[in-house]
This record gives sequence, C-alpha cells and structure tokens, in this order.
Amino acid sequence: VCVIVAKCSSSKCIFAHVVPRKGVDDDGYVVEQLKKDILWLGHARVIVRSDNGPAIFRVVEKAVKAAKASGGVDAISHEGSVPYDPQTNGMAEGAVRLVKGHVRTMWMGLQRAVAGKIPIDHPVVTWLVEHAAYVRNVRIIGPDGRTAMQRARGTSGTISYPAFGEVCFYKSRSQEQGIGEEHQRWSTGVWLGIDRRTGQHVVFDKGVDGIKHARTIKSMPQGQQWSLAKLQEVDVTPWSTRAAADPL
Repeated sequence: VCVIVAKCSSSKCIFAHVVPRKGVDDDGYVVEQLKKDILWLGHARVIVRSDNGPAIFRVVEKAVKAAKASGGVDAISHEGSVPYDPQTNGMAEGAVRLVKGHVRTMWMGLQRAVAGKIPIDHPVVTWLVEHAAYVRNVRIIGPDGRTAMQRARGTSGTISYPAFGEVCFYKSRSQEQGIGEEHQRWSTGVWLGIDRRTGQHVVFDKGVDGIKHARTIKSMPQGQQWSLAKLQEVDVTPWSTRAAADPL
C-alpha cells in the first residue's frame, strides 16, 4: 500500500490518501488530491515543503502548479528539505507516524468487530486511511482547546457518525430514488467515511454498483451492524470512482 501524507503547519490538519503508485500516476489522482488538500485549507499564501525524493518532488511540483492555475491561492511555492537534516521535514515525518498508528488501530478494531481478517491491500483499507486522517482532524483537541478542523474551517465538522466499516441504512438522494415500487428510499450499505467537501456520508452498496453519498443514515439493529461478507464485497477505491484528471 502506497500512501501520501500531508500536514498543515498552521491548522495541524492531516491528510492521508492511498495512491495507485509511487509518484505521479497516469490519471493524475495523487496530484488532484494534494491540490484539493491545499485549496481546502483556504490559505492565501502557501509554501509546500517535501523531502527531495524524485517521485514526491514531482508530485508536489505538479500539485503546486495545479493549485496556482486554479486561482484558489494568491501565492504558492514549493521547497525541498535540507539534505541530511531530517529536522527540516520533521513535521511530515511526525504526521506519517501518527497516521500509521491510527490506521493500525482502526484496522485491528475493524477485524475484531467483524471477527475476520481484512488484508492490508483490500480496497476497503484505501477508504480507512482517508477516514483515519479525518478522525484525527475532528476529534483530537490541541493545547488551545480546538481541533484541527476548527482551526482550519471554524467548525467542528461532522462529529456524529458510525464506526468505519459498519453496516447502516442510508437514504437515497431524491434524484437517485427513481419511480415505482421497486425503488426504495432506504437501502443498506457499508459506511466508509465522510465526504470532506460536502459533509455527506460515503456508503458502499453492492446492490447499486458501488459508492453512494447520503445526507441521512440510520444504525442497524443490534447484532446486524457488522458483516465480514459485506466488507469483502467492497471492490472500489477512491481513484476508481472518479474520472481521470490531466496530470499536467
């Protein structure tokens, strides 16, 4: 599993994404995700610092170019770390350790809940990594009494949600409900996290061929909230649900 992790020095927000491969992928997924992270923070002036590895340097270089072209920031630049001085990139390395620990905890907890083994390379883990970073941003309170989400956006974010991988009821959006008795307003799916941009719940439903976004969800009855079989049905990743972007 290849993961890119970023951290904002101002708000302390952490972002983590499983990516198709190291470096710039053909569809431009990793560049697009890093660009979205930068723009989501809303800073007028940004300096992006990374280590000097050719693969990550190229990713950051393209993401900076894309963010600048979007017009979402007034000024943005990229700089590398000082060779042989790990302290210059210490914040990023610390963020990696935090994400690793949180992902490991959630992954082990998920396996206990479903009483089964979830391979680390299973598609469901690609969603778990992103959610682990989101949880840190909305749950961890700093010395100033605020979370990273509150520092970045002035709001606490969505703080009421099921456990990752839990089976839940979700209400289809009006434009997806269709006409006729065969179209139900409520369906069941596996809860995979929160869409950071819209605040909607991300749910996998095998019966409707993949990922759905819902504003309203309900818990399943006790004893029906966990299913190894339904988790194993998850066969999509965040990058397989989107159209290819221009990798610049």
